[in-house]
Amino acid sequence: MTRPWRRLRRTSSVAAAALAVVGALAIAPQAASAADDVPQVIVSNLAVNTAAPEAATVTFDYAPNVSDEAPTRPYSLRIYVYPTNVNREEGTIDYLTISSVGSYSKTFTLAPGNYNVSVGVHRIENCECGGPEPTMFTTVPFTVTAVTPTPGPTPMPTTPEPTPEPTTPAPQPSETTAPATPAASLSATSVLVGSGVTVTATGLAANEPVEIWIHSTPVRLWSGTADASGSLTQAITIPADLPLGAHQIEVRGTASGSLWLNLTVRGAELAATGVDGSAGAGIGIAAATLLLGGATVLLLAKHRRREAA
Repeated sequence: MTRPWRRLRRTSSVAAAALAVVGALAIAPQAASAADDVPQVIVSNLAVNTAAPEAATVTFDYAPNVSDEAPTRPYSLRIYVYPTNVNREEGTIDYLTISSVGSYSKTFTLAPGNYNVSVGVHRIENCECGGPEPTMFTTVPFTVTAVTPTPGPTPMPTTPEPTPEPTTPAPQPSETTAPATPAASLSATSVLVGSGVTVTATGLAANEPVEIWIHSTPVRLWSGTADASGSLTQAITIPADLPLGAHQIEVRGTASGSLWLNLTVRGAELAATGVDGSAGAGIGIAAATLLLGGATVLLLAKHRRREAA
């Protein structure tokens, strides 16, 4: 015999199972209908143009995900622009009125820095409200550059500043003597072979080593140094075997370079008659002998005339 409370528990279990099946059959169509509830407004091709300093222009395309469900009334679409280090809701939120499918843009004036822009996906609802809440966001990062300042003219002082009185006289610049140009000269430009001539040079370096040469066949005649003022006065002897004619004297300094002087070397001087001196002396002696002989002849002739008388 079955007890009454057991029959009641079995009946309750069957009733609960039946209710569960009925509920599932009732809810399933509603869930399927919720999945296909209303079309979504899709935002695509989101981009940001930051060519202008301290500004950003956001562009995007707006269309529903079902082509035959385009919205017929204006919708207010939210655009979020915010620094990368803050949340979306803490940045700038602007509203853009969307009335038809197409491309839209919005320009923001922003300080230099790094930002994100987010535009949401909206459900299309038949309501008179400003627009539904976004269900999904498309986000693009971007950077805003600063305006390069244009340098302006330097302002002129309104009042001149007083010039302080000098306590000590300003030092005067010392006169700088330009370095002298080396120069040289000879005491004579034509000399006898084997004789001497004096070479003078100025403008050389102080204590500069100097050599004196004669050309064309180079022969060194002297070597030494200039004095502390860069001057030189030196007597030299022309070699006795030097060919007669035109020559050059070279004053060669190790720092100043070479100075060239023209010199003519000639032989022994001729007498006024144009005869060599030694030949003239012989002629003079012969003439004197002839004169003495003639005087002797005259004296002897005079003496003979006296004896004849």
